[in-house]
Amino acid sequence: MTGFVKSRFVYQDMSKLEKFLFIMPFLYIIIYLTDLALTEGRNVNYKLIFYILLFSVSSRFYLPVYRSSVFAFTAIPGLMAYRKEEKKEVNQQNFTKLHKKYAPKTLSVIKKLGGIFYKMGQIFGSRGDISPLEYQETMACLLDNVPSKPFPKIKSKLETILPLLDSIEETAMASASIGQVHKGIYQGNQIVIKVLYPNIESQTKADLWVVKTWSKFAMKTLKDNVDSFSEITLNEFDFRNEASVYKLMKQSINIENVYFPKVYNELVSKDVLVLEYVNGISLLNFIRSSNQEENRNMIIRVFNVMFNQIYKLGIFSTDPHPGNFLITTNNILVPLDFGQVGVLEEKEKEDFKDLMVSISLKQNFDQVLSKIGFSSKNNDSLFKSTYINGMYNTKYDFLSTFTDFENMTANDEWLTSPKNLGLVSKCITTLGGLCTLANIYDLSFADEFNKYLQTN
Repeated sequence: MTGFVKSRFVYQDMSKLEKFLFIMPFLYIIIYLTDLALTEGRNVNYKLIFYILLFSVSSRFYLPVYRSSVFAFTAIPGLMAYRKEEKKEVNQQNFTKLHKKYAPKTLSVIKKLGGIFYKMGQIFGSRGDISPLEYQETMACLLDNVPSKPFPKIKSKLETILPLLDSIEETAMASASIGQVHKGIYQGNQIVIKVLYPNIESQTKADLWVVKTWSKFAMKTLKDNVDSFSEITLNEFDFRNEASVYKLMKQSINIENVYFPKVYNELVSKDVLVLEYVNGISLLNFIRSSNQEENRNMIIRVFNVMFNQIYKLGIFSTDPHPGNFLITTNNILVPLDFGQVGVLEEKEKEDFKDLMVSISLKQNFDQVLSKIGFSSKNNDSLFKSTYINGMYNTKYDFLSTFTDFENMTANDEWLTSPKNLGLVSKCITTLGGLCTLANIYDLSFADEFNKYLQTN
C-alpha cells in the first residue's frame, strides 16, 4: 500500500481541479487559525480541522479508489467463476460459456477506465497464445480503435508548437492508451502529432498498482511479466526517448520494403512527438484482407525487423501488436510506436541467440538455460520446457498447455530468470498472437531466427 500512496501523492501530476481540492482545505485551516489567534477567548475546534484534513486526503485519493472499485466489481466475480469451474471435471463448453459471458464485461470495464487497461485489452485481443478465442474476438476492436479525447482536452499540451504549424486537424486520426495522434501540416509537409494525455502519468501509476496487486492473486505465474510491463510502461511518458529510438531505427535498420518515418526533432518535447505522415492501413486490416501466403510473407518481414532490433541493436519494441505496423499501398512495412522498448547488453544478445538456436535445433536445452541464468526450485524438465517454449517460440501452442502449466507451478517454480529476456518473451508471445490472428500455426520465430543468422 505504501508504494501506491507514494505513486499517487505527486503534486505536479495533479489536474487543476485536484490541486484546488488539495490546497483549499489547508488555506481554510490557515485562515481559521489566524482568525483564532486574533480573537481571544475562542476554543479550537479540533474536530473541524480533522474533517477538513480528511476531506483533502479523500479528494486526492478518490480517483484511484474509484478506478480500483470499478475494476474489482468485474474482476472478482469473474475470477471466482473461473476458479469454481477449474475445480470441476474439465468441460470446455462450460469454459466457453464463461468466456462469452465475461469477455464483453471485461471490454466494457476497459472502455470505462481507459488508460493502461486499453493495453491489457490489446494483449487479450492480439495474444492468441494465452487468450481464448472469445476474448480475442471481443478485444480485437481495441487494436486499432481506441476512443480519442476532444481536442480542447489536449490543446494545452500543444501550445508551444501550434504557432509553428501551418495547420492541424482537431479530430484525432488515431488514439492509444496514453495519448492520441492528429494530422497536421508543417512547412508544407504532412505530419502526425502524437500528444500525451493530461494527468495520464499519475493515473497510470495508480492503475499499475491495481494490475500488479491483481496479478498476485489471479495469475501468479505471470507476475514477473506484469512487473516488467509496469517498469517499461512508466518509461513511456517522455516522448523524447521515443524520438531517439525512431532515429536509431531509421539509421541502423536497412531491410528491403521496410520504412521508418522521419522525426521532426525541433518540434519534439516530453509531451509531444512529431513524425512524417505515412499513408497506409494497419497490419491488422492487412491480415483481414489478404490471403495466407501474403500474410505469412508479411509476418516473416515483421520477424526480420524484430531480429534486427533484438540481436543487432539490442533495443527493441516490446509491444509489436498489429496496430503498431502500417502497410502502404506499395506493400511497404512501417513499424510504429517505440514507447515501450527493452534493452539488451552484448551478453544478453548472445544469450538470446543461444536460446533461439537451442529451441530451433532442440539441442543442449538444459545446458543453455543454466548458462543463461534460468534455474528452477526442483529442476523439473517438463516445467522448464513448457514455460520456455511457450514464452519464446511462436510455433508452440502455449494456450493448450496453460492449465497443466498452472498445475506444474505447484510443484516447481523459477528461482532465477534473466529479467531483460523476459521482455523479449513479451515481444515474441505478442508476435505469436499475430500468427494466430492470421491462422498461421507452423511459423517458428526460433527457426526464422536461425535463417536470419545464416544470412547476416
